[in-house]
Amino acid sequence: MFKSLQFELPFISVCFTLLLVIIYFSRKREVTSEYKLFGVILVTSLLDCISEFTLHFICSIVPLSVIETDFRFLYELMNRVSGLFYIIIFVTLFEYIIIIYDNSEEKLKKLNKMAIVFYIVCAIAHMFTKLEFIEVDGIINVRGSTTMFSYFAAGIFIILSFFLSLYKVIKGDRRYRPIFLIYVLIIVTGLITYLIPGMILYSVLLSVDCYILYFSLEFNKEQKESRMRDKNDFLASMSHEIRTPLNAIVGLSQLLSNYKGQVPEEMNRDIDDIVSSSTTLLEIVGNILDMNKIESDDFVLDSMTYNFKDKVSSLVDSYRKRTKTGVEVICSISDNVPKELIGDSNRMLQIINNLVSNAVKFTDNGYVRVNVTSDIEADTCNLTIIVEDTGKGIKVEDRDKLFTKFERLDVEINSTVSGTGLGLVITKKLIDIMNGNIEVKSEEGKGTKFIVNIPQGIPDDIEVL
Repeated sequence: MFKSLQFELPFISVCFTLLLVIIYFSRKREVTSEYKLFGVILVTSLLDCISEFTLHFICSIVPLSVIETDFRFLYELMNRVSGLFYIIIFVTLFEYIIIIYDNSEEKLKKLNKMAIVFYIVCAIAHMFTKLEFIEVDGIINVRGSTTMFSYFAAGIFIILSFFLSLYKVIKGDRRYRPIFLIYVLIIVTGLITYLIPGMILYSVLLSVDCYILYFSLEFNKEQKESRMRDKNDFLASMSHEIRTPLNAIVGLSQLLSNYKGQVPEEMNRDIDDIVSSSTTLLEIVGNILDMNKIESDDFVLDSMTYNFKDKVSSLVDSYRKRTKTGVEVICSISDNVPKELIGDSNRMLQIINNLVSNAVKFTDNGYVRVNVTSDIEADTCNLTIIVEDTGKGIKVEDRDKLFTKFERLDVEINSTVSGTGLGLVITKKLIDIMNGNIEVKSEEGKGTKFIVNIPQGIPDDIEVL
């Protein structure tokens, strides 16, 4: 009875796991630690299912005596590799449990480094330990120190993962319920295999586990998207409600500034504070609203013809009138940049404005220079926008924080500079959406240079130099 299942169950497992691999890698998925680990588990499970199917297929058509004499090396090698796959799957599942608790790329890198060292040790042990073949109820099984090592190494992680997931489930964390179910199935399958040695269920277990993990990830993704939509709706509504009265405050405070010469000096400073604070608050609300739009699925770029040179020149000119004394704002646009381009002019100006605004904020003397060049390819203008300043510069350890939400660099030094830390995050996201890239070069105390590359269309009636 079990001898027929020895071939059929692994074959069914290969088919179902292969189907899941096709579905998973053909669909758009999140680039998170959980999805990366699941990808490793899924691919390794498929390879192990194929390996087990091949082994049992050989056993079903080749007698044990022939395997031991003519195919021993190949059969041993495949069993050793299968045992290594077995360990990789359960180590990665353990990593998956840790990452659910603390979804950190840095932690994933550390775990992966430790896992690789462990895999190397296991691979060496698998290559040099003893492996024997025995026949049970007409089915060829393997025994020996290699098998014991595989069971022992994987068993440690199975026990740790089982109790960790059980603890989290008892604590009420729903994310761990599918993981706990997987380990219950692993234990039940182990007991059945121990009691009925001829029952081959390991490949079926791998396939079922992969499906449980996949649907768990998809369910969590849908829940996350639902929460994100609720958050976006709330932020959009609240930002609009705050913006309306705030515009009135900004307008009235700017009107008051026209009467600064007619009031006492102390009131002049108060008026300046009102104008500065209300403008900053309006900018913060605007950034939050922009962030909300960009992170939503409904965000779409406009595509229309606009006068690039005039708009950029006007933007930089506006900074010349309001920069600190001792700071020169320079704008240089190469002659080979077409006067008109096709794209989203508002988002393009927002990118340049954010970079120039940032440069002006952190530059007390010297210059802020905007330099634009282009590289023309057919009907595409690849713009290179360089915003350079002679400001405070950025520490090496702070550069990774530049494009992180609500992160401000060196708070003690920059305590007099207002902002939420959203400007550069928005800039980076817009550049990514526009199929561009951004690079940062900086030296502390000497200044910073942002290099942005963004493609834009060229109208048919525009002559290109």
